[in-house]
Amino acid sequence: MSRSPRRLSTAAEALAEETSPGWETSVDAIDQALATCNISGAEIAWRNGYGAAIRSRQWEGLLALGEASLRIADCVHLRQPYRARAREVWRDALFRARKQRSVDGVLKITEAFATLGDTDAVIQALRIADRLAADDATGDARRRVAATREHVLPAARTGGLADPLLLLFPDAAVGP
Repeated sequence: MSRSPRRLSTAAEALAEETSPGWETSVDAIDQALATCNISGAEIAWRNGYGAAIRSRQWEGLLALGEASLRIADCVHLRQPYRARAREVWRDALFRARKQRSVDGVLKITEAFATLGDTDAVIQALRIADRLAADDATGDARRRVAATREHVLPAARTGGLADPLLLLFPDAAVGP
């Protein structure tokens, strides 16, 4: 009995879906919903993905869900709640990455905070990365932390709110 190549590829795709983390499937569902401007569908997929990311006990899922929250924000008028949700999820991801002693995870999350212009979170994450990198005898981790610091600190400083009124009314910068 020989199987057709199409059947094998379908079986392989089904196996990949079964073995990929549930949060990855939800991130794909978020993007599909956003492609059709289905904000409700994206919200449902986000909540499912968040639950799967929490259950996975890994930082990667939380990082991806924070990024997805910002993609949802790009499709709505009131963006601040989605930015706040991304920040909150990334904080959880940061502490998971620290617990798992993942310098790379902490650095990726640091860059995510920099996209929000959250200098305080960037500095906190860099301190965590410094402590984790200190254990690396090769010095490679310290070099990666230094490179990230050079890259994100100027971005975090300029990514903040320039207009003091925007501190009080952050959504005023969002057009109609």
